[in-house]
Amino acid sequence: MSIRINMAVSLDGKIAPASRKPFRLGSRADLDRMAGHRTWADVIVIGAGTLRAEDPPFALSAEAAAERAAAGRSSQPAVTVVSASLALPAGRVFAGPNRTIVATTTTAPELPAGTAEQADVWRLGTERVDLEALAARLRETGYERILVEGGGGLAAGFFARDLVDEIYLTLTPWLIGGDGAPSICAGQEGLPAPGRFLLTAIEPGAEEVFLTYRRR
Repeated sequence: MSIRINMAVSLDGKIAPASRKPFRLGSRADLDRMAGHRTWADVIVIGAGTLRAEDPPFALSAEAAAERAAAGRSSQPAVTVVSASLALPAGRVFAGPNRTIVATTTTAPELPAGTAEQADVWRLGTERVDLEALAARLRETGYERILVEGGGGLAAGFFARDLVDEIYLTLTPWLIGGDGAPSICAGQEGLPAPGRFLLTAIEPGAEEVFLTYRRR
């Protein structure tokens, strides 16, 4: 199993403004790279905050879907939404071609009307979603390539539990600022010791720098 994090960050380490309003940090080149990561993935994992703020589409292009199908894989990656409260909008993720899984807690209510029939619900943990249990269940389900897209709180949880194998960062020329703006590692999670990841690639683009880190 391989767990990969892919995010675009500003020069001051932020992934979004404090308002959480949708804001595209990366260029067309970054979007193309994100599409490549999604084509690689068996399942994409996002947090509920990202879903509420951005309602992103996850369907691959017809060409990428055909490439996966030709390799004997599902034409689309599955999508897992991590939400302890299940306060989720009836967004595009529940209406697209991707299989949708909602990872929540044993104490959360039922899914809102309009989404319950479009997703599988996994209850893992009591107050917070148990990310180690989630990773294990994804693997048991046959998902070996896991792509974590955000937000920062979810990424921090994966880092804190030492579950991340690769980090792909797009360093963009923006400066966002603001104490309330989320970073790639938001929240108060304890993180692995320095030196866990090795910088393996630096690729300059026209507007950004693409960085790759891998577990030592």
